[in-house]
Amino acid sequence: MLGGGYNKYGQNSIPSDLGSVKNIDVGSFHNCAIKTDDSVQCWGSDSQGRSSVPSGLGSVKSIALGSSHTCAIKADDSVQCWGNDQYGQIRVPAELQ
Repeated sequence: MLGGGYNKYGQNSIPSDLGSVKNIDVGSFHNCAIKTDDSVQCWGSDSQGRSSVPSGLGSVKSIALGSSHTCAIKADDSVQCWGNDQYGQIRVPAELQ
C-alpha cells in the first residue's frame, strides 16, 4: 500500500506494522484501518485523541472518520467514538451503546 499527498501529520506514512487490512477510512489529518483480524489501527495526527484507538475496543465491523474524531461500529453493533468532543460529535446516544 502506498500513501501520497499532504503528509504534514504522517497521515500518508503507512505504518510498517499495519499488516493486512480489509477496510480503510481517511480523515483530514488521520487515517484508520480495520485489519483482517477486525482490530483497528490509526495513524497521523493524534491531536485531541483522534487516532488513539481506545483500549478494549475489540472487533470492529465498520469505521468512519471526521476531521478530528473517529467512530466505529463494533462486532456487537454498538457504536464507540473517540477524539474531539467540542460539539458533541463523540457522544453516542444511549440506544447505540
